[in-house]
Amino acid sequence: MRHPVNIMRQRFVEEYVSMLHPSAAEAAVRAGYSARSAKQIAHVLLKSPEVRSAIQAAKRAQLKRIHMSADDVLVGLAEIASIDIADLYDENNSLRPLKEIPVHIRRAIAGIEVEELFEGRGESREHVGRNRKLKLSDKVRALEILAKHHKLLTERVVVSDPDGNAMPMFQIVFESPKEKP
Repeated sequence: MRHPVNIMRQRFVEEYVSMLHPSAAEAAVRAGYSARSAKQIAHVLLKSPEVRSAIQAAKRAQLKRIHMSADDVLVGLAEIASIDIADLYDENNSLRPLKEIPVHIRRAIAGIEVEELFEGRGESREHVGRNRKLKLSDKVRALEILAKHHKLLTERVVVSDPDGNAMPMFQIVFESPKEKP
């Protein structure tokens, strides 16, 4: 049973936007397109102004549903990128209680691990302390995302001839392999 193209395009948009790390080819497969041609279909779909517009609208709606704006996302990334680890500690260089850690740093905590420490065995076992480990969100990754957003990092493909000279894209010639005699 074949689905109308507009329904499949809409499913592609929904799948693409719902992915944490969008893969157009994977979104195409999830939307019902053939896995064999998913890359090509995804490329065509992402070049379509209609699909790009639908993706942008879906992302805006997604942010609205979770009560966040694009600015909120950028501010959150900037906070992660600018965390000062010294704010986690008090004047005695001990990890602060969680409620005393500034809220912008608490939001960047990716995980907490607490280990209770004991000495002795059985009934003579005595609690001697606690080992607390905090894992913070990846600062370098936050900086990378911000840099890409502000177009400070761009990825380019330069095609060159056999002598290493850059070639304009319209001059690229693909040759088929020579047949064996």
